[in-house]
Amino acid sequence: SPPGDADRSAGWSTARAPSPSAPVPPASLPSSALFVGSAECKACHVRETAAWASSQHARAMQHATAETVRGDFNDAKLIRAQEILERLKAEEPEVYEGMYETLAKVYARNAGLTVEYPIEFIRQILRMYRGHETPTQVYEEYKRVLEHYHHDV
Repeated sequence: SPPGDADRSAGWSTARAPSPSAPVPPASLPSSALFVGSAECKACHVRETAAWASSQHARAMQHATAETVRGDFNDAKLIRAQEILERLKAEEPEVYEGMYETLAKVYARNAGLTVEYPIEFIRQILRMYRGHETPTQVYEEYKRVLEHYHHDV
């Protein structure tokens, strides 16, 4: 329920926020509405600040620097996958074609539910020529996993 007279006297207000069509420029906001920083909050909210400080949320708005950006944006895995695909096409064209045909079939069956399929395709490509499995074995496993996933959807 909306605040009553007692709530208003305690500092509550039923004033409406400005409408989205009429934004308030930051310069006209009272200084109490400006961001004061997490250190200011810590004085009263010790437990909450400790939980927040160890969360991903605390790091989400950091300035992007070599120390704060954790992602690998050099495309090394995609470049490696492309190299493997080129080798596969040259050395085992039937497996190369089969990988793409399998992916196309699953896309056709699961229209609209295909977000993870390209990621799994790349994962399987990266397994080829690494370790004891042959590209044909990786391909057979890829077909089996996608077929299983398709039946579970």
